[in-house]
Amino acid sequence: MGQSTHPGSSAAPRTHVGRWLRAAMLGQRELRDRLLLTLNGGSKGWNDDEPAVVEVAAELVLRRYFGPDETSPEDITWLAQLVSASMAQDERPLDERQAETVIRSALGEERSALEALLAVDRFRLRGIVASLASLKMELHAAEVDALLREAERVAFERGWHPQLVPRSRSGAQRH
Repeated sequence: MGQSTHPGSSAAPRTHVGRWLRAAMLGQRELRDRLLLTLNGGSKGWNDDEPAVVEVAAELVLRRYFGPDETSPEDITWLAQLVSASMAQDERPLDERQAETVIRSALGEERSALEALLAVDRFRLRGIVASLASLKMELHAAEVDALLREAERVAFERGWHPQLVPRSRSGAQRH
């Protein structure tokens, strides 16, 4: 019998931001919206640790999405258009050029161009890119969990400290 992939299981992401991104990557909008309230420890404001998990997740998802071969500019533009279109009704939509900057950066190209984007916009775009690519690949919960656990591991390894989901008395993490 395989490991459970329920958000309270040990295979699920261990951070609040990982749980939020998991819901987004699996198309669970209602849960994603509820979990948004847990980011930054449930307080208004911003921290730099949680976006590190989303950054690594976007890198891992896009490497898997595009594969090991060189990615064509047309494929990047197509995904950037999709990302931009998904934000068209947002209060502050971001354009295709901004989405393409984030995608190229996640693929290891043009990292310096990210400096022109606000941190919150990088976070939004990376989250949407990771979500759309995972949905396009039809990743299963176990695959998303493994990818996000790796993203969390790398974020911690890079020196970031995103808030962990507290453990319940039974030892399982709450969601």
